[in-house]
Amino acid sequence: MIAISGGMHAFVLFPIVDLFKSKSTTYIEFEMREVKKTYHRSIPRPRRRYNPPIINDTKAVNVQHRQTQFTPIKPIKNQIPKDFHQKINAPSVPGTPDIPDIGNLQVANWTPVAATESYFTKKDYFDMVRMRIESNKKYPSRARFRNIEGHVKVSFEIITKGMVQSVKVEKSSGKNILDNAAIDAVKNSSPFPLPPPSLFKLPLKLVIVIVFELT
Repeated sequence: MIAISGGMHAFVLFPIVDLFKSKSTTYIEFEMREVKKTYHRSIPRPRRRYNPPIINDTKAVNVQHRQTQFTPIKPIKNQIPKDFHQKINAPSVPGTPDIPDIGNLQVANWTPVAATESYFTKKDYFDMVRMRIESNKKYPSRARFRNIEGHVKVSFEIITKGMVQSVKVEKSSGKNILDNAAIDAVKNSSPFPLPPPSLFKLPLKLVIVIVFELT
C-alpha cells in the first residue's frame, strides 16, 4: 500500500514540477529619461459675474410736487425823521487868571524844583544810588583778560551838595585791581542828588557791595 501510494504521488507531482520550469529567459528593461515640466504662467481668472436679477413686479410711486404758499410781508415804515439833528451848546470857558509881567523877574529869584521830591521812600533813594554806581562801574581790562572776578564791599558818606567822602573798602575781593575799580566807581558817581531831608540826615553813611562777574 505504501508503494502504491508513493507511486501515485510521484505520478502526480512530476508533471506539476515541469510546469514551473520554463525554458524561456525573462528580461527586465529600465530606461532613464529627463523629463522637464513646462512652465505655465498662473494668471488668476476673473471672478464670475452673475447677471443682475430682473425685477418686473414693481409699482410706480406717484410723487406730487408740493408748492409753498407765498406770504406777502408789509414794509416797515421808517420812523426816523429826515432832518435829524440836535443842537449842542458850546462849553463855557472860565476866565483866565491875570499873568504877572515876567519881564521884571530875575533869574536869581528862580528856584528849581528840588530833586529830592521824586524819592518818596528810603528804598527809592538807595536804588538810585546803586544804579548810579553800577552805571559808572568799569571792569578793568586786565582783570577781564585774566578772568578775575570778585565782590567788593565799599563804605562812603554823602555830605552836602551830594558829594562823597570817606570812601574805603570794608571787605576786599582779594584783588587790588578790583578794589580800586570799586572805589573809582563810587567817586565817579559823585555828586549824588541830595537826600530828602524828611528821610535822611547828613552826613549819610552807606555801605554797598559792588560785584565784578564775567558773563
